[in-house]
Amino acid sequence: MSRSKAIQYYIAARLLLAPLMVWTIVTLVFLLLRATPGDPADAILGNRAPEALRESLGLNKPLWLQYLAYLGQLLSLNLGTSVTSQGQSVWEIITQHFPATAELTFYSMVVAMAIGVTIGILSASRPNTAIDVGGATVWHHHLFFAHILGGNALSVNFCGTVALVSSRNPFSHQSNPSQWPD
Repeated sequence: MSRSKAIQYYIAARLLLAPLMVWTIVTLVFLLLRATPGDPADAILGNRAPEALRESLGLNKPLWLQYLAYLGQLLSLNLGTSVTSQGQSVWEIITQHFPATAELTFYSMVVAMAIGVTIGILSASRPNTAIDVGGATVWHHHLFFAHILGGNALSVNFCGTVALVSSRNPFSHQSNPSQWPD
C-alpha cells in the first residue's frame, strides 16, 4: 500500500469512528451526571427542590426517556438555560465567551508551534546527539509535568484568565479585558 493510500485509509477510519466517539462521550457524561448524589433539581435549589421543578426538568421520567430527551436536545443544539446565570441561554454564554477562548487558543498554538518547530529543527540537524535526544526528552518531560501539576491542580478557567491577563500581543494590542464577559 502506498503512503498516500495509507494516509487516506487512516483519515477515513478516524472520520468513521468520530460519531461513535462523540456518542460514547455524550453517553458517559449523561451517566456520570446521573450517578452523582442528588439530581439537577437539587443542584439548583438544594435539598428543598420542589417536585414541580423535577417534573419541569423531566427528572421524574425513567432514565432511558431522560437519555433520549438529552440526545434530542443535543442534536437540535438546544443546550438549555444556565443554572448559575439567571436563566441565560447556554448557547448565548458560549458565544459570549468564544472570542476570548479563540484568542487564547490561537496564541497558545503559536507558542507551542514555535517551541516544537525549534526543537524539531535542532534535533533533525544534529541526529543522535544530546540535542536530539535531550530536546525531545525535556520537551515531553516538561509537558507531562505541566499537565500533572498545573492541569490537575488549577482550574482551566483560572489558568486561561491568568494567561489572558499576562499575555501581550506583540502585533497589535494588549489582551483587552473589555471583551471578556462579566
